[in-house]
Amino acid sequence: MIWNEHEFGALRDSGEGIATNILTDRLKTLAAAGIINSIKHPTNGTKKLYYLTKKGKALLPLMREMVIWGDAHCEGSKAPPEKMKPVIENGGAFMAGILANLEAWEIEYLGGPAD
Repeated sequence: MIWNEHEFGALRDSGEGIATNILTDRLKTLAAAGIINSIKHPTNGTKKLYYLTKKGKALLPLMREMVIWGDAHCEGSKAPPEKMKPVIENGGAFMAGILANLEAWEIEYLGGPAD
């Protein structure tokens, strides 16, 4: 979701190579922990849109560090260089941009800030 992906298919295809059943389980676990939530997709009632809750957003600094660590140490899960450059070089601006994107998404799809 930090890359502004909110649909299951986009999350599945984001480059980590996660299996569908594992992603489904992880999304359920994150929702049960209050880190993410979902709403019905506005144009397809069989789909959901996932988003970070306030609790989930509080994890963004840690998630940034994990993305950097994973890119450096986990073979096969390299993020595209154009995505990694701002993460590594200017963390403050990167985080501000992520929060701005999340806020814009929340206004559009939730009518205001996430819980």
